[in-house]
Amino acid sequence: MINNPFKIKRFLLIFYVIFIWSNSAMASLTSDLSNQTFQTGDFNIEWMNEPSPYLQIRHVSDDNKIVWSSIAGDHFISAALAHIEVHEHRGSFEVNEDIQVRLDQQTVQLITKTNDTIIISGTLSDQTNAYHANVILEFFQPLPGHLHFNIRVDNQECNGENNQCDPIHIVYFHYSSDASEQFFGFGEQFSHMNLKGYEVPIISQEGGLGRGRQPITGLINLFAEGAGGNDFTTYTAIPHYITTKFRSLFLETTEYSSFDLTADDKVTIKLHHHMMKGRILFGNTYLDLIERYTEYSGRMIPLPEWLNKGGAIVGMEGGTEEVRKKWDELRAHDTPIAAFWVQDWVGKRDVGFGEQLWWNWVLNSDRYPLWNELINDLKQANIHMMGYINPFLVDPNDSDYQAPRNLYQEALDNGYYIKQSDGSPYFITVTTFPSLLIDLSNPNARIWIKGVMKDEMIAKGFYGWMHDFAEALPFDAVLSSGEPASSYHNQYMVEWVNLAREAVQEAGLEGQIVFF
Repeated sequence: MINNPFKIKRFLLIFYVIFIWSNSAMASLTSDLSNQTFQTGDFNIEWMNEPSPYLQIRHVSDDNKIVWSSIAGDHFISAALAHIEVHEHRGSFEVNEDIQVRLDQQTVQLITKTNDTIIISGTLSDQTNAYHANVILEFFQPLPGHLHFNIRVDNQECNGENNQCDPIHIVYFHYSSDASEQFFGFGEQFSHMNLKGYEVPIISQEGGLGRGRQPITGLINLFAEGAGGNDFTTYTAIPHYITTKFRSLFLETTEYSSFDLTADDKVTIKLHHHMMKGRILFGNTYLDLIERYTEYSGRMIPLPEWLNKGGAIVGMEGGTEEVRKKWDELRAHDTPIAAFWVQDWVGKRDVGFGEQLWWNWVLNSDRYPLWNELINDLKQANIHMMGYINPFLVDPNDSDYQAPRNLYQEALDNGYYIKQSDGSPYFITVTTFPSLLIDLSNPNARIWIKGVMKDEMIAKGFYGWMHDFAEALPFDAVLSSGEPASSYHNQYMVEWVNLAREAVQEAGLEGQIVFF
């Protein structure tokens, strides 16, 4: 216990100095701007500088509701210079970041309005003030209830003709959350409903067997690296969420990102790029926010009537005789049937520890002889046929079966495949065999593979199929469009789905054919 009054005064002085210093060190957002409000569409962008600077956004229809806010005194944009490596293994991905410089000291210098766009300008620097970057944040309303944001961070050393500078590799967007706020969404998530308390990566990849649950995940990874997955591995990762506070945000950029929801009071979005684009949505209910999002993303058409009311979809393999045998057994039990789903319509190959489909998307008449008779008999009974396709191709000449069409060779001859940096085909090994991946950024390849769907599937009597395996594009592949594969990886899945819908539309059968 301190009894000397001089010692008590000295102790309090030291404590006060430490308190002031620590608070100033924590204040990573500075500005000389006074309080001001700008409006774009139905949103008010409010800059507040008392007691510490922060940015908040309200909707004019509900002035008490804050749809987005930064944390007072804390930077809401930061960036990093980093060395990033992404390794692919049979559709599973490992992302490694070596952060070299963090730019987490933000200064807001100017806020202006040009037409309906609010522009917030400033700088970022590191703790030592050795590295500097310019940062611009723009807001505008493209649709009612949608507030578009665009963040751009540029290393100041990259201005002019200096090509030796280090570009910005990662941009972060930080903002306020609530400890009780629950987060839903992020695409097809298998392990958790409420994602608060987790960091959710946005990367489409093999879903995995086990997804972090032990011991199954560890055992699977022993035999096939990465195949076990984790809590967040998913085929369909989408950078979009809705919360119990009726707040919603999504990204319009497709590079690798993550949403860090581990802090009680904060959300941090990380993006592997120097520009981040997205939208903040306004709504008073979950349905409002879902409608806002689908105004941007598009909406699914109703499922075919035969799928909703027709009965069971019977998934099976084995060939024509096996389909007829199962059909007889089901009829004997008066089982209503909507469709038979036969993945092995293209034939199968032995991979040593089992079988896999032969990835040449042409009917294998050895396995399914008398196909037309089977299709006609099923049609008479109002039963539909469903199949399988993915964007990989293998050489059917490696088998004893003589395929009537070699899609692998057609792709090779026309350059419809992803490439390595030297221009050679980028072969991806799946289990035991190498395969080509179709380059969906190539307009001619898109037309070609849609023709395959129309000629080899729809014209053969398929009314649906599993539209699979679009998550394996390597980050270091070379695309015909010139786009970085790291930017196109998540987009590849979207384009693969788009092509199926276009093929169905061009065949005049939208609303009658389903794919999943």
